[in-house]
Amino acid sequence: MKVRTPVILAPATAVIVLGACLWLIVFFHSPSQFIAERRLKEFTEAVNYNRPSDIYPLLTPKLRSLISEEEFVQNFKKERSYPYLTPLFVYVDVIDFNEEKTEGEVQMTVASRLPGEKMYVDIVFKDGRYYIDAFEDIADGTFIEKFDRL
Repeated sequence: MKVRTPVILAPATAVIVLGACLWLIVFFHSPSQFIAERRLKEFTEAVNYNRPSDIYPLLTPKLRSLISEEEFVQNFKKERSYPYLTPLFVYVDVIDFNEEKTEGEVQMTVASRLPGEKMYVDIVFKDGRYYIDAFEDIADGTFIEKFDRL
């Protein structure tokens, strides 16, 4: 006796797989706390381990329009080389989002010799990704002015 399999099984499986793929695409390209936290983890690791070339693509398009990646890397290294600056190591404390989770302010603790030092950056959702608005002084070159004050 031959066993017949329903012909509808293959198209139904294809529809389920296609639906799951579309859901994943929408999920990972929509604003969410989960996606923002993953992006901030990338950012903090790049900052903490002094990898400016990994920071650059995470910056907002506006900041990247001010400077090339090579120039950003040079400025970042120069800024961090000042003898009185401790290594920059940050931890995310709080993300304060707007209702749509498309913009927010991130409060970070800076691990340094000054207890309670905080760093604040903005996070924005644009073109399906989160970007960090940080290090504007490095991008626009004004970081050099702080050396005059130290």
